[in-house]
Amino acid sequence: AQLGFDAAQRCTLFKELNAAKLDKSALTESELLRCDYKQYVLGGGSNSGDGGGGGSGRNSSSEGADSGMAIGISSVPRPALAVKTAEVAKFSRERGLSLHVLMSAFADEAGQFRRQLAMWAHDEALLEHVERGLRATREPRFELERLQWLPSHANDGGAFVAFEQCNLAISRKLLQPALAALFVEPS
Repeated sequence: AQLGFDAAQRCTLFKELNAAKLDKSALTESELLRCDYKQYVLGGGSNSGDGGGGGSGRNSSSEGADSGMAIGISSVPRPALAVKTAEVAKFSRERGLSLHVLMSAFADEAGQFRRQLAMWAHDEALLEHVERGLRATREPRFELERLQWLPSHANDGGAFVAFEQCNLAISRKLLQPALAALFVEPS
């Protein structure tokens, strides 16, 4: 069936639909964290979420966390410090995570593309280990500049740290193996 749109109207409709699809402004904090989320169990296989709370194979809860360390990575389209740390802690605890990384990508007020990396962990020692490891990684170089550190009492459990990620090319596909390498036992 023909809808009766000419080429210009179809182009306008496509732009409007695409903009609506990408608009995440109405999402709750939990929905935003879950929207583009993957979970891994280091030392126990992959526990990959599909963003909808279910998963491909195993679910996105703490299933399998006993056989390894559960790490979650959420991609969010806003500054990392704009996400409520108490919500990050709650989301992380509900999934049995030891470490939750927020990969933030957004345009600032001047229209410049920026990336930030924020991490929540159940304890400060784990965050310190991950920060040291990522700073020491030579390929890829993360080029992290610390923005903020919030100890346990500041965010309803766990510890939270955020960085400006100066290397804009770092994606989840590069971050996940770098994180995994930090927890491999030397042979």
